[in-house]
Amino acid sequence: MTSARQIDTKAGSSNGLWRATAALAVLILVVAAPIIPSWGGTQQASRYTLTAAIWDRGTVVLNDYTHLLGSDHANRDGVIYSDKAPGQPFLVAPLYGLYRLAGGERPDLSDQDPKIGLWWVTVWSASIPAAVLGILMYLWTREVERRTALVATLSVSFGTLLLVYSTLLFGHVLAATFAFGMFLLVRRTNTSWRSLAFAGLLGGLAVAVEFPVFLIVLVLAIAALVRHRWSGLAVAAGGLPVAVLVGLYNRTVTGSAFVTPIQWSGFAGPRESPNEVVGLFVGPNLENLSQVLFSPRGLLLATPIVALGVAGIPLLYRRSRFDALVVSLTVASMLTIQVSWSSAFAGGAGPRYLVPALPFLAAPVALSWFRYRRTAIFLTGVSVLTMLAATLTSPQLASDFSGGLGFWLRLALNGEFVSTVWTEIASAGGWVIHGLIVLAALLVLGRADRSGRDSALLSTAA
Repeated sequence: MTSARQIDTKAGSSNGLWRATAALAVLILVVAAPIIPSWGGTQQASRYTLTAAIWDRGTVVLNDYTHLLGSDHANRDGVIYSDKAPGQPFLVAPLYGLYRLAGGERPDLSDQDPKIGLWWVTVWSASIPAAVLGILMYLWTREVERRTALVATLSVSFGTLLLVYSTLLFGHVLAATFAFGMFLLVRRTNTSWRSLAFAGLLGGLAVAVEFPVFLIVLVLAIAALVRHRWSGLAVAAGGLPVAVLVGLYNRTVTGSAFVTPIQWSGFAGPRESPNEVVGLFVGPNLENLSQVLFSPRGLLLATPIVALGVAGIPLLYRRSRFDALVVSLTVASMLTIQVSWSSAFAGGAGPRYLVPALPFLAAPVALSWFRYRRTAIFLTGVSVLTMLAATLTSPQLASDFSGGLGFWLRLALNGEFVSTVWTEIASAGGWVIHGLIVLAALLVLGRADRSGRDSALLSTAA
């Protein structure tokens, strides 16, 4: 019979875990959410104006927003559309509606940058998903290596491009959250058809937010069939409704359910016919691979914590072959997309198409942190410093720009920082407010983590 002490210690361990996950989510939010993104990125304009058009005008046509759009749009027969996947703009439209109900301006009726509206939509599309993703990574890493789970999760959350894109209106972090949620459901050994169908729904949403994430979802769908046999077909059933909706959207924009908006992209001006899918890529090449890995903002120089994750995959293989193979294929698939693109970086602070694969490195990083602690401390320090510098100064760089940590540090030394909610309220003093709130969140997280570990030790002893 279970003793009262065992019940109490197990309850305490569970409470400690959830306190730690909540504190982790709060930390990510207080770091990322106050940052106000700059309107300078054409991708953000494409996404934001589509959301506005959906809510304010009940359309996906963006002809009334051309004064705000950059090159990231589709031009089909003189009609302007967003060239992005539709998932993120549609999902956040009701929350944009709250902004409008609170008195926010319609972007088509103003010549000013929609700073507050863009920030509000970004918080819901990127910052909050980053916090949820942090929780999911932490739960997985605790299962694999409890002793270094928290530090590994913090390393991946703040030492990779996940940090940068938790503050910008791109689809990478939201797609990563959906795809990683799908992974956690698929990897369960005993699961129901309902859970697998929900996993498929998450996978469908991931693709609807970022089309290239289809490769990750394909890996996970195959993994579901391998692990769950015929039950794995529920994944396809769960993703089917989203696929139908995306097909309907594609047909509205491009005239075909199987032609995506980016195939009509206005990068090079109006097109007479859609580009072929393969025409969007130049194929994997060594020059792009070298840039992606070794340039000043490449993976191994700007975010060497990724190398620690790769080194941890063999260690993960000893714990779970299934997890290690899925992680390897996921990272390889998105690396292939990145080095096949016409530009090694496609703009941004680094190889951003790899962002949806980065959470899959959390458990390997945890194992490497335990095995190679001194190296891990150094690599994490470099990664966090670089990503914080990029996030707080100039997170959007041109595709052909060669700068990295040195460039971002020079901007910081010159006081060229992004705007935040706090600096809008208190000018330069806003950074003090921001820093104090982050420090408080760190202290709460440290206390919650110690409490959780103490409860776990008591539970083991009981």
